[in-house]
This record gives sequence, C-alpha cells and structure tokens, in this order.
Amino acid sequence: TCFRDASIKHSGSYSMRLENKTVPIIGTIVNGSATTGVINAPSTTKSEGYIGTVNYSSASDIRRLAFTGRPDSIVGWYQYTSGGAGEVGKVTAILHNNNYFDPETPTTYHADPTADKIARATFLTPTGSNATWTRFSAPFVYTASGNPSYIMINMTPSNNQLTTFAGSKIWIDDISFIY
Repeated sequence: TCFRDASIKHSGSYSMRLENKTVPIIGTIVNGSATTGVINAPSTTKSEGYIGTVNYSSASDIRRLAFTGRPDSIVGWYQYTSGGAGEVGKVTAILHNNNYFDPETPTTYHADPTADKIARATFLTPTGSNATWTRFSAPFVYTASGNPSYIMINMTPSNNQLTTFAGSKIWIDDISFIY
C-alpha cells in the first residue's frame, strides 16, 4: 500500500504513493500508510489499530526518529484521488518526548501520550480528487515549551481508518520544515 512512483512526481526521480486496498483474505480495506513509527494492528478490528513508536507485540521494538527543532510548519506537495464521498488524505507530524501514539485516544493497547506532546501539525486534503501538484502547509500547534526529542510523521490517503474507501490514493513529494 506504499509505493515509490516514478511516473507521478513533483521533482526528482520519485514521489511516494499511498493507496488504500482491499485485503481479500480478511475482506477489509487497509489504509495505505507511511510513518516514521510502526503500524500496529493488534487484531482485525480496525478501531484497535494505531501508529506508535513502540510495537505492541514487542516492547523492545521502539521506533523513534530523533528531532530537536521547533519548526513553524511542515510543507510539501501532493496529488490526491478520492475513492469515495467525503474521503480526505492526511499528513500529520507530531513533535514529542518519549513514546507516542496516533490516534491519541487511549486504547487497550496504549496509554494517553499527550503528556509527551510538544506540538502537532495536521494537513487534510480537500474532499474530491486533485490531479495537479498542489503545495500544502500545516502549522505546528505548540502545547508545551522546550525542544522535542523526536518526531513522528504519519501519512495516509484516508483521514479516518474506520471509513476507508478502497482506491483512495495520495502522492506526496518534497516535504520540508519551515522555521
């Protein structure tokens, strides 16, 4: 569900294409995802899935990307194909300390991480498809002082994993931070 695409790119040789697909074995739609964390699917119940810095099945499998800056915003370029009415793509960047989980709502499998949040930036595509490279920008909303230790970046063609449509695709290219 995550591809290197040489045919649709903003600059350079490739862009990243994320695509929602139906998994025939379990008959459910799985979000295309890219993350600096780990995708956790403790069961086939979609509401139990989340992205985190710790693998739920192995507490020693910690995936955190070091980052100590305090940028103003995250920017990049995207194209989008909607697979159904109301579907939107999402790019989220979370500056944090210790471990983090997205969505933040505590579940059976993770605690509330918000005490470790420094800032969050979220870009949602407009509804509908967009076949032209379009620049996006999302400001970081700071909730704590000090510098973060890590950043978790999550991207998907579906803002809500519970109402995913097969065939939704987002292309992302040239991501950077503005200070």
